[in-house]
This record gives sequence, structure tokens and C-alpha cells, in this order.
Amino acid sequence: MSGIGRLKRRAGGGLGVLATAIAVLAGPAGPAAAATPIDLGPAEEGPHLALNAAGDGVMTFSDNNSLAYCKLAAGAGACGPRPAFIPPVGFIGDLGNWPLISGSSELLVESRRDGAFNERKYVYEGPADLTPTVVANDETQPGTSLDFTEAVLAPAGSINTTAMAVTVTGGALTYGARLAASPLTFNGGLGTEFVFSRNAANTTNDMSADAAVAMQGSMLSVAYVDLSEDSHVYWRRLLGTGNQAFIQNNANWSAPAFVGTSSPGGPIRMASGPHGLFVAYPRSTDGAIVVQQFNGFNGFEAPVVVSPPNAVRFGIYEDSAGLIHVAYVNPEDGILHYTYAKDGSNQTFSNPQSLVTGDLRDLRTAVNANGQGWATWRDGENGHGFALELQPGEPLPPPPTPQTPGNSGGGGSNGVGTKKPPTKSPTMPTATTSTSLGHGLTGQLSVPKACVKSGEGFTAKLRVKRKGSQAHKVAYTVKRVKFLLGGKPILIDTKKPFEASFTTTGIKAGMAVPVTARVSVNLRFAHRQSTVTKSLSAKVRTCG
Repeated sequence: MSGIGRLKRRAGGGLGVLATAIAVLAGPAGPAAAATPIDLGPAEEGPHLALNAAGDGVMTFSDNNSLAYCKLAAGAGACGPRPAFIPPVGFIGDLGNWPLISGSSELLVESRRDGAFNERKYVYEGPADLTPTVVANDETQPGTSLDFTEAVLAPAGSINTTAMAVTVTGGALTYGARLAASPLTFNGGLGTEFVFSRNAANTTNDMSADAAVAMQGSMLSVAYVDLSEDSHVYWRRLLGTGNQAFIQNNANWSAPAFVGTSSPGGPIRMASGPHGLFVAYPRSTDGAIVVQQFNGFNGFEAPVVVSPPNAVRFGIYEDSAGLIHVAYVNPEDGILHYTYAKDGSNQTFSNPQSLVTGDLRDLRTAVNANGQGWATWRDGENGHGFALELQPGEPLPPPPTPQTPGNSGGGGSNGVGTKKPPTKSPTMPTATTSTSLGHGLTGQLSVPKACVKSGEGFTAKLRVKRKGSQAHKVAYTVKRVKFLLGGKPILIDTKKPFEASFTTTGIKAGMAVPVTARVSVNLRFAHRQSTVTKSLSAKVRTCG
């Protein structure tokens, strides 16, 4: 399924028991749903997000190697005018793009590559709802220094003594985390590049997994995850201002300051504003997102936890009042959650809103001081970019979840899910749904093929199998499998065999009940590690 039809809107702030799932299947009930996600169209890269002075969301993304733009005002259900960005002759491949705000103007920075792998960076100046004008570009240069994932605007006198500059950063296992900075002038010369995460023991290439860049006042800083040191998070800042050679000199940067230890590969984000600089990442112990504030010298305050465990996809933003906003996706339930600081201390956060469900990638958020803003993401299944309007509002805390013996993820008086069947579950022919987990691994969800009589039990099973020679080159560990019924979590299983057994008590005859298994797998391929989370869904019908 593609587009908005695949994304499920969520209401309230907590997860109910299975009885609630059955009510949802039977008909509408409960409070009003969240705003509807806006489909921006195909997005190979991005969407990336900024907030202008009027509170509009300004977004850029690449579509079939073409730079795309969208502006969304509060309450808008569709993008405003979308200008055509005509690429220069010979430079067709979009490498990276980012929207920047300079006073009342919008700046869109983009990198492009030609067929010979030469690259050029372009900056377009708005108002971007009109035909854009190129105000600056770099001369052609080889390599990958302009393939970036984030960008910030540096005022004149901050990192460059004479000119405003745009600073971009990238992080990848192949090329490492690096930073490039260039003056915003026509043909301003080669951008400067500095591989800030390279250490003395590894001088030919670094082992950084992700990186972020930020401007706090006139201070330029970078944060990164170093895989060569067990995913330690480090932070560095530029000491003083100067020309490109000054920026490239390692001696002009502060020594790496240890912040914490991340889950393998990050990601890592930074936010800056009136109340200072903040670094956020999923901590190594459980994958919960933590936020740490820069202490003004060369260190960071104690971490503040802002999400449940395993929420490794997230976006963070500091509004003009200095409050931190966090949007995150928990792989265990696939739901986009949104929370924000209750006061300027940024120590206590609101009960999270539960918004939409989907395969949300490259999540970003930007919110104004009134609590209105946007979250953007790329859908991992259909490749489209989406935007969702955010509004202030703190839901009530979720009620305690009733537990039954053997049930680790929820339950209730109807349709209980357990590791062992509460009643005898007869052997039935099964139907199997499969999906690729990458590297030749396949996930398979099995459910009964025939209908199940009301009141009887059935079992759903999840297996991971190797297929092909490629599969034998990767080591994997299944971290957990979360079973859901009707979109409501029922059981988390962390040991083989991965299965959950249910009763159909209370479910009407003739209903098609959606059963979902969300599997999280740790992959180890050569020296690289990653976590893959996929959802497999099937339907079990109760006999009429």
C-alpha cells in the first residue's frame, strides 16, 4: 500500500489493551485523530526542514535527481507554489540539499555531480515561492566533500572573517564524518574540507557513522559517533575565525570532548537556540533518546531521557523560546511520538502524543514558540516524503496495562496474547507472509490459513531464514519480535521460537483481524553493524 492510505493516524498519548484494538476494528470511538500527513511526492533524499519567521515549514528534497521545494503554512493541506530548479548543464545528480533561513529570505543549498564525479555546490535565494536565483556556487571539485546530510548558515565574522558562509557536514562508513565550508559568493573557490573525526591511530580513514553540525551564536561545532571507539559520541568546536586554511588546520579545533556512548551507528542530532546547545543520540544501554546540554566550556551536562527504549529514529529542535522539541519513532510499535520540554530547564518533558504509524526514515522536526510546527520524514516503503503538522497539547498519561501470566506486552479480558496458548490451539494449515531483511535474510510470518472459531486459540510465528550465498556472509541476532493485533501491541518475544498465541474471545464472527509481527534484527557484515526493523502483516478471519 502506498501514500497516505498506508499511514495510520493515532489518537491520544498511550497504548491501550487488546479490548481497545477490538473496538477500533468494530467501529470509530475515542478522541479526535491527529492531523493527516501530507504526501509531498517521491523523495530520494530528504525531505529536509526549516522554519521561517512566519512559522511556515520550508522543505527541500530530491525527486529523480531534481531539487524539489515545498512551503507549508499552518493549517495548509498542500504545498504552496513549487518553483522549477533548472540544474546547470552537465550537473544532474543531486547529492544533498538543505533549506536555510536568513532573516526574511530563504536559502536553498544543493550539491550536484556530473558524470565524471566532479561536484558543485549551489545556493538559491528566495523568496523561493518565486523563480529562484542562484546567488553563489563553488567551482568544480572532485571527490565526495559536497555529499552532505546537514547544513547551517554562518554569519560573516563567525567562521569566515569577511563573508557569510554555508557549512555542510556528512557522515558515512565509507567516507567518514567531515565538514565543508564555503563563502556565499559567486565562484567563491573550492570549499574547504576537514575530516574532524580522524584520529592518530587511523590516519587514512575514520570510522564515524553519523555526524551533526550546529551554529550556537558565532560558535561552529560538530558532533559525531566514532565506531572505532565503541560508538562513543564526541564533540568539537572551531577556535576562532579565519580563511579556509584556518578551518582545515586540526590545531584550530578543540580536542574531542566525550559526550556519551551511542547505540551502534547513532544517529546523532544537535539543536541550538536561546538556552544553549544540545546533543541528542540513542544511548548504548537501551536505545532510549537522551539529550545533553553543552555546559559553556568543553563538556556536557547529565543526560535527560526523552523517549522509551529503542527509539533510534528521531528529530530534535530548539524553538525561539529555548524549549526542546523531540519527535521519535519507536521500532517496537512503529508509531511517531512527539514530546516537548515543559519549561526552559529542558529537564521535564510532556507526555508524548501518538500520531501516525509507518516506516518513517530521516525524521526531522521544527516548531515555533507557540508550539506549532512540522515533522517531516521519508516513507521507507513507498519512497515518498511526508509532512505532518504539530500542535501543542499534552495527553493524559497511559493507564496501567493489565497483565496476564506469560504476557509481556499487554492484555485484557478479550483476545489475550501469551507465549503459551491459554486454551488448546489445534494444528492448522498456515499461510506465510515474507519480506526481505537484507543480505539474503528473509522474515516469514505464519498464521492460520483457515478461519478460526470464536473462542478458540491460534498461534502466529515469526522465523528468519537465510536464502542464497550472500546470507552466509552476514551474522545476525533477532533482538525482539513484537506481535500486534489490530495495530495494538500484544506481546514482545525475545527468545526463540518467536511466537504468540491468542484467543478470539470477544471478536465477532466473520471479522478479518490484522496480525502484525515487527521484527528487529542486528546485522553484522564485515566490520559494519546495523539494525533492521521490518513489519510483516497478515489477516486471520474468525469463522462466520
